[in-house]
Amino acid sequence: VGLAFDTFSGNASTKGERLILGNDGKMEFRAPASTAFHMGGVNLNKYQTVYNRGLVDMYGSDSIGIKMANSSLNGYTPSINLINTKILMETPINMHGDKSIGAYITLHMMKAEDSIFKINIGTEGNSYGGNIDGNNPDYVENSVGMYLRAVNTDSYANLILKDYDIKLGDKARESVLFFNEGTNSYNRVSGTYNYKGESTLDNSMVQSINVDAGEDNMVIYNSGSIINSEYSSVPIINIKPDIKIGTESKPVDGTIAIYNTGGIAHLTGDIETYGESSHAVYNDSVSKVVGTVT
Repeated sequence: VGLAFDTFSGNASTKGERLILGNDGKMEFRAPASTAFHMGGVNLNKYQTVYNRGLVDMYGSDSIGIKMANSSLNGYTPSINLINTKILMETPINMHGDKSIGAYITLHMMKAEDSIFKINIGTEGNSYGGNIDGNNPDYVENSVGMYLRAVNTDSYANLILKDYDIKLGDKARESVLFFNEGTNSYNRVSGTYNYKGESTLDNSMVQSINVDAGEDNMVIYNSGSIINSEYSSVPIINIKPDIKIGTESKPVDGTIAIYNTGGIAHLTGDIETYGESSHAVYNDSVSKVVGTVT
């Protein structure tokens, strides 16, 4: 771990306290399973900010640029409240290793719309500990730019991204810009939902998500799943910007704009694709779970 907040607590006397971690220089991680920024939970009265204005290169496989303490990757902690949390990636985190995640964002009172996210995947091929056995060492494979999980134990959550710039490089393959995990449970027997949250890619600052490099990737993967014999998990995502894959002069092959399995995706913008085997939408259900793109 490069920089980390521990789990803090406090009382009214600490109201307004500001906890800041930042990088203005160079951070380079070569070992697998590395983390650049780990954000622990803080008391509601405190302000937690992580920023990057320098250079961050994650070369190892299974690495994470930003990991939040109450993510399901390391155990969900519902008592942690992140309402005053900000992530300010003013310069990008560069992911060069297989099966890595740029930012894992789970919403428990956090106002993601106040944050800035900039992540690059596959601007270089694998080096150091970046390749996973069986993968092509020339490419960054099976990695994710932003892993979104909209959940709130107190009320319905809307994880809104406003200022974001997530890019695929020439060496990105079989990777995903935005992976949206389901948090809404669906009872397949009764046909009833328990809504907990949704993710939104806003277009107030980002009018178009452009893919101009890489191959065989996905822009948005909206992933539902089977929980048990009765319930399924159904993700909801609102996609407001246009999505443009390649151009007429520079096509991008094998890339899908929206890959929706057992989820609900609301699309407001337009989709344009230029490239062999590049498509706008793949839509499927998961064992009687709704799979809808509107």
